[in-house]
Amino acid sequence: MFGFNFNPFSNAIFNLINHNKSFARSILKGSSYLKKKNKFFLINDIKNIVFVETKLSANIKKNHPIFYDIDNPELSIKQFVSSIFGKIAFNQALLNFYSKKNKKIFYPMPAEFLNKLSKQNIKVNYVLSLSIWYLILTFFYFKGILYYFKILFSFLFKKNICTNHSIVLANITLEPINSINKSNYNFFNWLINYYKKEKLDTIYHNLNIVEKNLGKVKIIGSYEKYLFQLNNFYQFWSFLIYGIKIILYSFYELLRGHWWSPFMLSEGLRRKIINIKNENNLPKKILFSNINWFYRPIWTHLDTSKKNIKIILFFYSTNILHYRDSRSKSKYKNSDRWHLISWPHYLLWDKNQKTTIEKYDKNNLHTKEITGPIWWSDFHTISFSKFTKKINISVFDVQPLRRFVFCSLGMDYEYYTYELSKYFLNDIVNIFSGNQFNIIFKTKRKHLYTDKRYFNLIKNIDQRKNFQIVDNKISPFQIIKNSDIVISMPFTSTSLIAKDYLVKTFFYDPLKLIAKDDPALGGIDLVSGKKDLEIKYNKIVKLK
Repeated sequence: MFGFNFNPFSNAIFNLINHNKSFARSILKGSSYLKKKNKFFLINDIKNIVFVETKLSANIKKNHPIFYDIDNPELSIKQFVSSIFGKIAFNQALLNFYSKKNKKIFYPMPAEFLNKLSKQNIKVNYVLSLSIWYLILTFFYFKGILYYFKILFSFLFKKNICTNHSIVLANITLEPINSINKSNYNFFNWLINYYKKEKLDTIYHNLNIVEKNLGKVKIIGSYEKYLFQLNNFYQFWSFLIYGIKIILYSFYELLRGHWWSPFMLSEGLRRKIINIKNENNLPKKILFSNINWFYRPIWTHLDTSKKNIKIILFFYSTNILHYRDSRSKSKYKNSDRWHLISWPHYLLWDKNQKTTIEKYDKNNLHTKEITGPIWWSDFHTISFSKFTKKINISVFDVQPLRRFVFCSLGMDYEYYTYELSKYFLNDIVNIFSGNQFNIIFKTKRKHLYTDKRYFNLIKNIDQRKNFQIVDNKISPFQIIKNSDIVISMPFTSTSLIAKDYLVKTFFYDPLKLIAKDDPALGGIDLVSGKKDLEIKYNKIVKLK
């Protein structure tokens, strides 16, 4: 639901902070201060203001050697900056600032973004922040130079050919890879089935894993070795000359204070490779999951000769829809940098998700394609035959996070707490306690960030006779298909899956915080509070 996709920079900062107890206390103190002032939303608002509204100090020309022919190069730069600096460490720096009076925030970022931050009544330590920022900028510049030589040597010593009847998955996680050939409800099976007319022979992905086969389709890791491989001497010489020019130009831009050229040097080199390659050595589609929804790499801005290649953002869940707090005064309510999105093609679960995307991406040329629910991972098949004589109720919740971690996410609402989980599970188990019911509960992976009280709660409930815990590695599709009723915590994707399978389903909100007309419900029934759940129970019993 929440996701923990940290880049190496923000991950290092997060781990350092997480082991510093005094800093952890300041995070909690800052969060408590904002909550007391009824400004819990402020972290999310500031993050959006800084990374969405900031203007660069200079205009970027249309013939810029990195950003040529990109309609909105400033947007692409802000997407990249946000992907590096707009993660959990930024939220923590703000919370630390609010924990003490007369404190200055230290956070390395370009000056334009620091200035925007300062205008939000945040005192900024410019000397330290800019000093570290220029070290990071230098690192990215030399990283780009090293990447340039890596590509040249790769051409001379390696011949990795990218096939045209292929798809690239640029940021997939480990679960779908590990569950290949384990069961049907796997993302790769879904992908092959959905694009069966393409006659795929290869799917490349981002993880460094041994090659696998799924029927006649090869599953190959480390896609960059194939996608960014030069294929002939014309491409080699073209890239060689371009690289020399862009490295020198980026250094000149660095001296002028135009930091975006050296900062995105590697991305510019990747873009050049894609645009000089023949289309028959490129995949038909390049897919990105919604892990980094706001960041579209500049190398996905293809020239007109690559018009047959589709760049796609897909969703493996519907977690872009969040609780709408009517009390919140947030300027960017329910939006974590969604205003930055600019993908040319989207794969979406339903009309509700499409409406949400259209709210932020108003470009009518961008395709919003409704696919229905998308499979993700499934490790083995289980038999539901022992449950057939009972009413099978599948229950899906959202794991509550430790207070420190939840505060660090900088969300603009406080809903998925331990209290919610406690009432959600206890109410369902107590009301549907009859022998005619079998409650099937799918656990989540044990996570260091999960509230420890939650696992004790599950352990105690597991003592009930009609309560069955299903392994977290089982696909929810498999469970729901064998269910009579699905009860979900708002706004998990499972009720949408049940709706697609024509299985009775509803959201249960024990704290009665969600409005009946909340658009995130997507036409799925909402049961609010224990009394309403008892009424629902009586209706189910009568029908059965």
